[in-house]
Amino acid sequence: MANTIEIVAPGLYATPKAEFIDGRNQVISKMREEIAELEEYMKTINAETEGYAACEKRLERCKKIIKDCEISIYIAKTQMNLQTNARFRGL
Repeated sequence: MANTIEIVAPGLYATPKAEFIDGRNQVISKMREEIAELEEYMKTINAETEGYAACEKRLERCKKIIKDCEISIYIAKTQMNLQTNARFRGL
């Protein structure tokens, strides 16, 4: 019987697909919480300060992390079909 556990990447550090997707979803939720906190903090400080600029930079970074995680999830769900890919069939 074939192995029913789907793996994201081959090798020593291979992660089951479901765990990988769950991990990315956790990162997304943490980043969304941080974005909410930063937006609340930005309302309380002056727009000309260095702290405000740092918050804007961190907000952009958090949004980029969310976007990257969403792309990773999409790739894991759609393009990494291990049952049909001969390269990964032995996993």
